[in-house]
Amino acid sequence: MEATHIEPRWPVVVAIFAVLSLQALLPDRIRAFPSWVRFLLAIVLIVPMIALTLTSAKARWLRIESIVILFFFMIGGLALVKSLGYLLSTMVRHSVAVTGLQVLSSSIVVWTSNVLSFSIAYWRLNRGRL
Repeated sequence: MEATHIEPRWPVVVAIFAVLSLQALLPDRIRAFPSWVRFLLAIVLIVPMIALTLTSAKARWLRIESIVILFFFMIGGLALVKSLGYLLSTMVRHSVAVTGLQVLSSSIVVWTSNVLSFSIAYWRLNRGRL
């Protein structure tokens, strides 16, 4: 049986927690999902990574991990598109209820979440599995 080299998962876990924490900073009107979804996503993402390091069935957990990361990327992408759409409509309509500082801080959170989400996606693609 071929030995599989498993690279450390802690940088990915840090990036996942950063994305989920940044989404918590967004106001409720910008968030795409309820706050409990963040915790569920964190558990669903971290369990395969932990199982991958603790079990001997590496190939199976690598498949599960790649499916879960793809799911995270799709859900995170939908949330980012919704947040960006709200921010753009707020800027175009010049909403009085939202100040410029709130739009700026929310857009920085959305941009940073986007960069971190794509870094997770590129990490997934760069492991030699397309």
